[in-house]
Amino acid sequence: MEKKNKKKKLGKVIGIIIYFTVCIGLGILIGVLTSLKTGPEGGKEEPSIFLFTIFISVIISFYLHIIIHEGGHYIFGKLTGYKFTSFRIGSITFIKEDDKIKIKKFSIAGTGGQCLMEPPEYKEEKFPFILYNLGGGLLNIVVSIISLILYTFAKSVYFSGFLICLIGIGVILAIINIVPLRVGGVANDGYNIILLKRDKNSRYAFYRQLKVNALLAKGTRIKDMPEEWFNLPEGADLNNPYYGSSCMYEGKLLSR
Repeated sequence: MEKKNKKKKLGKVIGIIIYFTVCIGLGILIGVLTSLKTGPEGGKEEPSIFLFTIFISVIISFYLHIIIHEGGHYIFGKLTGYKFTSFRIGSITFIKEDDKIKIKKFSIAGTGGQCLMEPPEYKEEKFPFILYNLGGGLLNIVVSIISLILYTFAKSVYFSGFLICLIGIGVILAIINIVPLRVGGVANDGYNIILLKRDKNSRYAFYRQLKVNALLAKGTRIKDMPEEWFNLPEGADLNNPYYGSSCMYEGKLLSR
């Protein structure tokens, strides 16, 4: 028990170190690339206006990259046979109910967004999960590369500043999602991939979780779903996020 607590604390510390290291790197990147655009003369832009523009650019870039990230999950999910269930940015959620897209409010602590999809039929050896989980970070990187190319042609210092923010935020989100981490009980995409790759029971639990979410969105009740979906393998580690969700649903099943 003590070892598990130490691992959790170490994971949080590593996550914080990575986050702040990347943020510092972003600040340095903004300074260096901006100085390249302004050239040796510099000082042509009002500093207060420029700093305000950068501040707004960071906020816009952050929300754009959340949309891009979740869009990456959607795109790569569709490419590997998944179907749309819901798409959340902040607390605004677009969910498919009765073949119609409805807007609802919902949030999960520690996440800026989430794209849930209904998985293809489960096949133990060929179930697709890597691209679906990796797609968000990949699209963040792709957009950052495109922004870097546009930056080389941009003439406006303000637009260049926005592109720098778009590059930096994209890199930050890609790193904190692809580098395997689990902070506050929430596993990121990289952690999910490793967990699913090494454990076939986790893959099936992942499939069941997405399937249950999809059926709930369609109006199917927990009690009308196959009971075996909620059975855990013997000796299952309840710290595994997929087994934990199975326990939650099993509690609803037993209380019906």
